[in-house]
Amino acid sequence: MFKSKKGGSSEAARDHASIALASGFLAVPVSISPAKTSKKADEVTHWVYVRKHVSSGASSAVASTSKLTEAAQLPAERTLFMANLPVDTTESHLRNIFAKAGNISSIRFRRTASADDEDEHEEKGQGEDSTDDEEEHHQLVQAKGKRNKGVQKKSRVPRVEALPSLDPREAMGSQALLTTSSSAHIVFLEPSSLVRALELLQSGIRWTDPFRSLRRQASKQTDTPPARATTSASFLLSAGAGIPPVGLELLLGQYSACRPELSEVQAWADSRVALYQYRRAHPLPRKIGVRGVTVGPTGELLDEDGFIIVQRSGKYGRAGAAADAGGSVGVAKHDFKPNTKNKGEGLEDFYRFQMRERKRQQLADLRAKFEADKQKVASLKAGRRFKPY
Repeated sequence: MFKSKKGGSSEAARDHASIALASGFLAVPVSISPAKTSKKADEVTHWVYVRKHVSSGASSAVASTSKLTEAAQLPAERTLFMANLPVDTTESHLRNIFAKAGNISSIRFRRTASADDEDEHEEKGQGEDSTDDEEEHHQLVQAKGKRNKGVQKKSRVPRVEALPSLDPREAMGSQALLTTSSSAHIVFLEPSSLVRALELLQSGIRWTDPFRSLRRQASKQTDTPPARATTSASFLLSAGAGIPPVGLELLLGQYSACRPELSEVQAWADSRVALYQYRRAHPLPRKIGVRGVTVGPTGELLDEDGFIIVQRSGKYGRAGAAADAGGSVGVAKHDFKPNTKNKGEGLEDFYRFQMRERKRQQLADLRAKFEADKQKVASLKAGRRFKPY
């Protein structure tokens, strides 16, 4: 019995040990237990892949500015890279796991773009993010001519009333669920903390719930009336701290978030209409374009002082511009030939019977021409015949 237990314990330890992979990666098993039970038989194993962060632009002599900024924010000697994180991973999870390794400076998540995010980015209208530019232009216009008075009115650019978030986790101030294959960079305060974290990952990690105390306290408060806050969990709940929803609670929250109140939708629609009307009434200078006063001898636009207005144009002039504004200038090459073919005529030899008729007509014309030539030759011969009398 003792040997079997020893063998079983060694096998379990071997199953939960990390595996060294190529490129310095380490496959670490993560034991995750369901929220409603703590039995080891119900645990599932999730694999994450970690390694020491390697800066790609640190050794390059001509590294770009973005790479230099990334190297400054993610120092290689203090940064741990983790990939294939569970979807419900939050910053609290990672800080709780590496609490024994040392203090963490910052955590940066990197999510993979989902199909919904790409569709939302494509459906986003052009110019929806230009409110700040419009406000800056409006302030400059109002400030012009009023510097002596020292009075500047507030911007009248209408602000769009945002709709409530469709993610209940983001609505309560928590982090949204990650997409699959998401990763994170964990920056420690000291390089020794990174070494201890790698040693801690050698034997695998257990996924702990950082909101367990809040869940227990919330269940107690539902059973009994809320009492005076005596613990940190009860104090956080009394201060308004919430627990990020998961599972069925998350789905119910999404269902409710997708059906906002009519007053909120009305406020958003009114603000969008007000912003559209403001943009129509106050176009930006770059949207107005250049308007010439007169036209030069060669067709160039001239301003009020008679100077030529330099305009951006393509190969054949400013396509799409109004004729009275000097646009749509036609440029013809030396070998340019206008298309004089009538587009209303039908296509030749479109049908097979048309081809046969054309060939038959050509043969008939050749025969008629041949007969005419024979008669012409005969008349010429008759004219050249010798007549002694």
